[in-house]
Amino acid sequence: MKKNVSKLGLDFEDDIRTYCDMYKSQGNAFIEKLEIPKTFAKGKAIYKKKSPFDFVGAATPGIAIAFECKSKKSAIAKTAKFRLITRQEEAIAKLNKKSRFSSSLGIMPHQIDSLYKWVANIKGCGFFFFRVYQTSKKLENRYYYGIVIGDTLYKIWNEWDNNKRNSILFSECDIILENADFLPYIIHRHTSRGL
Repeated sequence: MKKNVSKLGLDFEDDIRTYCDMYKSQGNAFIEKLEIPKTFAKGKAIYKKKSPFDFVGAATPGIAIAFECKSKKSAIAKTAKFRLITRQEEAIAKLNKKSRFSSSLGIMPHQIDSLYKWVANIKGCGFFFFRVYQTSKKLENRYYYGIVIGDTLYKIWNEWDNNKRNSILFSECDIILENADFLPYIIHRHTSRGL
């Protein structure tokens, strides 16, 4: 099963949309993909502004939700790394007028900052939602889903902000899921912690 990074990401977003449609039809949540206005030139999409994160919405009982999703392939799911692009790397790329970093290469600084600010200011539930396609010849080839949230998210942001971290390991996820059905976990976490 060969898939490029962009296709993996779009497939993951479609997977999430399917669950969001189900949540909406059941009256449990209204969560949508943030659509950013864009134009096309030379076969490439040019976005008019940066997307703070991929999905945003609300779930009953009154939980504001925002998350960034990333997908990749790895021989062993638990050792997969999701790259955090530093502010310095982004600034150097802009100064050198090189092609800017693509979000398919990793999590961009504005995405990391936006998610952190969402949690701090909105008091909402913000998280990273990862999917890894395990491609090992010795292990079962399948998708693994994981969520990084709460204290783990704060710890990662602080280490990244202080230039002490440039990636998130899949093994650091707070929860590993069998599929993209994330809402039951988020609601349980929210209600059990009294957030």
